[in-house]
Amino acid sequence: SGELQVEKLDLANHFQLEVEHFCDCVLNQKPLKLSLQDAKDNCAIILAALESVEQKRTIQLN
Repeated sequence: SGELQVEKLDLANHFQLEVEHFCDCVLNQKPLKLSLQDAKDNCAIILAALESVEQKRTIQLN
């Protein structure tokens, strides 16, 4: 409709939420929401984004 919509999001400390989730999983023997591979891929994307900004070019992910 072309109408501007404003979404209100709650503020959150994402690092704290991640640590709390990890502790809950360890203490209650639950699986983590994300796998080790997911974490590794996320780090690769973040590092590539930083490198892209520094070098002012597109960085290819393998």
